[in-house]
This record gives sequence, structure tokens and C-alpha cells, in this order.
Amino acid sequence: MKKGIVIFVLFCFSFVFGQEKEAENNIQIGSLGSSLYVGKIGSVGVFYEHYWESCSNYVKALGLEINSLVAEVPQNGFSYGNGLEARIGYKMYLVKQRFTGFYLKSSLVYGTINFDENNNSIFVNSNYNGKYSYFSVFSPELGYDFLMVKKLRVGFNLGTQWQLETKGTRDVDNQDFDNWIFRAGLRLSYDFHFN
Repeated sequence: MKKGIVIFVLFCFSFVFGQEKEAENNIQIGSLGSSLYVGKIGSVGVFYEHYWESCSNYVKALGLEINSLVAEVPQNGFSYGNGLEARIGYKMYLVKQRFTGFYLKSSLVYGTINFDENNNSIFVNSNYNGKYSYFSVFSPELGYDFLMVKKLRVGFNLGTQWQLETKGTRDVDNQDFDNWIFRAGLRLSYDFHFN
């Protein structure tokens, strides 16, 4: 039993020191910015991504994005709703040791959109009311990033997401919404280095 404990402790120390040595070789960058997406559900938002690179690996990034949503439903004329969406995503660049260029990304998504019959205007006169909520575990995206100047990052992306809907409230019966949502986006951010 004592031998097992000693071997386990030595293994843990070697793992910790191995991770520490690998971390010394990493380059890390944070990027804070804003995004604009067009599609059936449009959005504008803010995001933060953390990029890291090991000496022999591809550059990867983890990110958090919060979006303000606008949705349009053709129900007795057009109804407009607004809401919020949160995304946690994983990104991998396709060229080794580059923080720019083509990348693949996938995200976990949760969003909610509220429709209010009191938000009528000259162009929209609707009695549509309720709440539409969804989440997605499948949202692949292909994008391209480049640095416009030394720390100003610009990105374009195109993707889709499969939305799993929760039960709607009031007039929202989920039949007015597609499960496949296609999106195209533009992102602008500022990079800062941690080393």
C-alpha cells in the first residue's frame, strides 16, 4: 500500500513539473472585441478569446461571447423580438504556429428571444407575444482571421447551428422557427500578450 502511495505521489509531481515546463514554451494572447452576425436571427455582441500555442502544436483558442439578438417572424405581418445569446467556443487554426488564417470553430450555445405585442411601430403591427428559447451543441463554423495592424484583429466567418428548442410560451409554438440557422459574421478585436 505504501509503495502504491509513493508511486502515485511521484507520478503527480512529475506530471505537475511536466506541465510547468510545457507552459514555459507556450505563447498566450487574449483578444477582446465585438461581433456582428447576419442570418434569420441577427446579433451584435462582445467576446473574449484566449489563444495559446505550444512549440509543436496548432494554435487553439477558447472563447466566451455574449450577443444581443434580433429575430423576425412572419406571423400576421412581421413580428420582431429581441433577446440574448451566450456562446462558449473552441477554435483551432489550420496552419501550425500561426495566430491568423483559416480556422475551425464549434460552440455550445444558449439563447432566448422575447416577443412583445406592445412593441408595434409604423412598419410592424403585430399581436405576436411570447418567449422562444433554444440551445445548441452542434454549431460548426469556418472562419478567417488576419491582423489589420499589429494588435487589431479582423475576422470573417460562416457557419450553422442546429437549435434544440425548449417549449415556447404564449404565442410561440416553435413552428415559426427553423432548427437549422445559418450565420455569417464579422468580428473585430484587440490583442494583448501575456508573455
